[in-house]
Amino acid sequence: QSTWGPLWSCIAMATRGTGQGLLADIAHSMFNPGTPQSVATLLNVIFFALGSVLLLMLVLGGWNVHLFVMLVLDVILLGLVNFLLSELARVKENDAAAPGGSSGESSDAVAASKKSQ
Repeated sequence: QSTWGPLWSCIAMATRGTGQGLLADIAHSMFNPGTPQSVATLLNVIFFALGSVLLLMLVLGGWNVHLFVMLVLDVILLGLVNFLLSELARVKENDAAAPGGSSGESSDAVAASKKSQ
């Protein structure tokens, strides 16, 4: 048994997706719309690990402008990915709660078409 087995099983148990495992969720997210929670959690883990390694390299290796720029880009990308995922979830909730459902049209367009009929 490899040493990575327990790590992957912990990550898979801590997240929720299709229920078929982390790799299945990643493959599923490539070919289907939406992002499973397990893929979003994996992205956060990867970005936090990258930021930790970059910060450790900055502290132990001395000041390096390239590492600092990479750390700033990592933090910005982490924030933007989480912002995008939260906005997509908010829009999905609003579309589901709208009277027109999630047909892709805005609620104003649905209301205007009902008035004209």
